Parts: sequence; structure tokens; C-alpha cells
Amino acid sequence: MAMMNEPDEAIRTANQPRLREAFAAHQAPDFAATAVAKLTSVVDALEAERGVDDRIGVLGFCFGGSYSFALALADDSVKAAVPFYGSTQPEEVASIHCPVLAFYGDQDQRLMDGLPVLEAAMADAGVDFTAKFYADARHAFFNDTNPNSFDPAAAGDAWGRSLEFLAAKLG
Repeated sequence: MAMMNEPDEAIRTANQPRLREAFAAHQAPDFAATAVAKLTSVVDALEAERGVDDRIGVLGFCFGGSYSFALALADDSVKAAVPFYGSTQPEEVASIHCPVLAFYGDQDQRLMDGLPVLEAAMADAGVDFTAKFYADARHAFFNDTNPNSFDPAAAGDAWGRSLEFLAAKLG
């Protein structure tokens, strides 16, 4: 908890990979089960809303990016997923039944190192998966409150691509 409340932005940024890893679904299965159950209850509520008409997508950043993958794995009602710098276990991706557009900064070494394995697993599973990475961008390149990682050009491009993808996949 101390890391999350650290006043120094650079220290918080440096500690983010440790926090993400500690609460990743494969590292914290009890937490993941609770989080995914809550997320699927939101999907259920959306399905009951008038006008949604089976057009449910998920978009998340960092920790939320990883749980965007988790929700796409767990709930077939999700018709499109857009994880920003999220990750998932390659051996689980066969359960994803929706298209995925994922964004990464090429300076995010941990995620970039795992990307070829993830792309191969997605291809083997027949998942419609597109990974877009940005040169010289770091993890959290979309976070405009973090001057250590924010990349306005990458963020703007990724947001435009996200909106186009969701419009194309959800109508």
C-alpha cells in the first residue's frame, strides 16, 4: 500500500511493474476471481439495459488492461476488447471469443518481451488479435497525469484507433 501512496511520481512509476505483477490474475487467483466476478456482473447489467443490443466492449489501462483480457476470457458477452499495456497468460487465450486490439510502448520491456509469445498463442487460437506498439513510448504512455511516461502523440493515435475499432466491432 505504501508504494501506491508514494508521493514521488518517479518512484510510483518505477514500482508499477511490481504492483501489476503482484495482482495479475495468475499471481493472485483469489483477487482475480473476485474482480472478474464483479466485472461480469457489470456486463450482465449492461446486457439488461435498453439499447445496448449485444454491443459490449471493454477497454482498460495498465492493471485494467490486464483485466480487459481477463473479462474477454471469462465472458462471451464481451464483443470487443481494448487493453492498453495489459497482459494475459498465453495458454489461456483460446477462451477469448472477441477481437482484441492491444496497445504497448516499445520501452515497456516486460510486456514487449512477452508479446511474440502472446501473438503466437492468439494466432494459434484463432483470436482476431492486433497489437500496436509505439516507438519510444513507455508503459502508461496514455496517462497524462504522469509526466514520466505520457506520450501525447502515442496516446492520441491509440485513442483514435480505439474508437475506430470499437465502432467497427460494436456498430
